[in-house]
Amino acid sequence: NPTILFLYGLVSSKGELVTDPIYQSIAYAGGFLVLERPNPAFANRFDTPRCFVTLAAPDGSWVRELDNCRECYTGKEYMIALSMDNSVDVWETTGERKAHFDGALFEEFLNGKFWERSDSSAVVYCKDDKVAYVCCKDDEGGKTLYLDLENGVVLDTPPEGYPKNYKDDASEPDLMLQRPKLGKRCEWQGCV
Repeated sequence: NPTILFLYGLVSSKGELVTDPIYQSIAYAGGFLVLERPNPAFANRFDTPRCFVTLAAPDGSWVRELDNCRECYTGKEYMIALSMDNSVDVWETTGERKAHFDGALFEEFLNGKFWERSDSSAVVYCKDDKVAYVCCKDDEGGKTLYLDLENGVVLDTPPEGYPKNYKDDASEPDLMLQRPKLGKRCEWQGCV
């Protein structure tokens, strides 16, 4: 079965063509435009990127091509880019790279595997502009590494003043714990 792929382009608010329709996906996420072009050479998710990723400012003031990007997603005010070589880049909404972590730094942590955010086996969370948490699920329950965004180093223990776990911080309440409690169960046609 052949795969049907719809391609999109960008136009200005006046309807002027900005790009040809070459993108399979265009999204706005956390202050970034994330544009994905299909990779015609894609054969295996471990050898080649599924698509080519471009980050851009919504107003077009900057554009960055992410070489060998496996996946990217927002993490607070930053874009996290996971590369085919397991390196991690943290991008700012100004188009500047905040930090780069070589894939070799994660070899022991990933145990010969690749970043797989889609199944939540390893996820990078930016706590603030200084520290990011790398949470990895495995057969033993998981491990956390700490990325020093200012110095580009990976730490086994959290920096002074930071909690051991990403969610353990009284200054950042867990919104799920604050959700309202309903006295009645609501059904499609009304409350019961």
